[in-house]
Amino acid sequence: MIGVSLQEDADVARVGGKAANLMKLKRFNIPEGICITTEAYDLFCEKNGLKDKIADMVTLIDYDDTKSVEKASKKIRKTIFEAKIPKEIKEAIKSVHYEHVAVRSSAELEDLPEASFAGQQETYINPASLEDAVKRSL
Repeated sequence: MIGVSLQEDADVARVGGKAANLMKLKRFNIPEGICITTEAYDLFCEKNGLKDKIADMVTLIDYDDTKSVEKASKKIRKTIFEAKIPKEIKEAIKSVHYEHVAVRSSAELEDLPEASFAGQQETYINPASLEDAVKRSL
């Protein structure tokens, strides 16, 4: 499933730690919303051949050289941002018709009892383009 409503339950592996915890709050009248799942990310990568492209870029990184890591990171982000969002994901994004929108990255390994990654994920509030914000938060 590409999108999961915040009113449903989903495990961390599908929607990330932040979203899974937000879903637990549904009993407190949280706003409607959806999570674009890890399956959507996999589909996005598959349709654009990103797995091999990114793997090739990663092999060229000199991890002892911060400029090499920074250069590769920028190139990977650019490659992701220039990729096309598949029709199935576009449909899930278009289903968002809320007055206020927040697009936020979420990772499986955030908000764990033994680790916190607070402030390290991207967040876009009421973006002009939901598609661009989704790509930037991948």
